[in-house]
Amino acid sequence: ERDDLLQLCSALQSTLARFHGQEMEGQVRIRRALDAAQRANQAKAQAEKSQRGLIEQVEKLKVSHREELSHLQEKYESQLQGSVQEKQTEVASLHEELTKSHEAVESLKQQLEQSYKEIEHEKKKLAGVETKRKQVIWVAVTVSLIVICLMTGIQSFAQAAVESRRCT
Repeated sequence: ERDDLLQLCSALQSTLARFHGQEMEGQVRIRRALDAAQRANQAKAQAEKSQRGLIEQVEKLKVSHREELSHLQEKYESQLQGSVQEKQTEVASLHEELTKSHEAVESLKQQLEQSYKEIEHEKKKLAGVETKRKQVIWVAVTVSLIVICLMTGIQSFAQAAVESRRCT
């Protein structure tokens, strides 16, 4: 029994030693895990700190960019307003010139219409003159023919009279 007890004690000691070794390994692993967790926490804290710093820089840049954009917007709006006013003045001037040109075109159009009316009137007058000229020509031709006929008749009468005197 004693041997059994000694064996049991020895088994218990070796089991205890194994458990103690495993406990030590577990504690080493726990320490390592705690160290890793602490390093991870420190890295996380550092990352968060860096992130906050970056966020602050971004916010500062946003404010700076907003101010710069606002300044540029005011500058360009002012320039644009000046340019728009120039263009409006130019457009008004061109509109005025266009109106004058339109009025001049209307005046020329009326003059052209008047010229066409005068030309038509002159054409009618010329047509009347041409008709009268033709009538005068016909009258002249008719009178000439009558005169020729009369002259021929008178000449024939005169010849007949001369011949009848000769005969007598």
